[in-house]
Amino acid sequence: MADPDDPSARARLVSLRSLLRSVLEHYIAGRPVPLSMRRRLEAEINRAPITMRLVGSAEGYSLFAGRAGESWDVVTSDIAMSAARLMSDKAAVKVCANPDCTWMFTDESKPKTRRWCNVSVCGSLVNVRHHRAARHD
Repeated sequence: MADPDDPSARARLVSLRSLLRSVLEHYIAGRPVPLSMRRRLEAEINRAPITMRLVGSAEGYSLFAGRAGESWDVVTSDIAMSAARLMSDKAAVKVCANPDCTWMFTDESKPKTRRWCNVSVCGSLVNVRHHRAARHD
């Protein structure tokens, strides 16, 4: 098992988070993701190649996908793949409307009008601030 406190692994995760933030900000804004970013994302995705297994049972056969490689390579590959899948699935990815929050989320509401990563946390905080500011005008 990989050491969760491994400084180099933590540095890789921070770098990956920065890359994914940039890639998703381009995607959200409808701007093309620069080739250099796409190549870096693809390198992360391919850090741990996908392997396929055909498993037989009494009910028949099932096909399973897995990753091969070191533990941290598998982790970063899966994270990078998840972000790429959001874009390829044309998911409605948004940045939380709370100016103090840096989270991104997928808007799965039917009208695609969700503004907060979590309505009961960020939405409430911002709404309370607006209400208090309006009362003091």
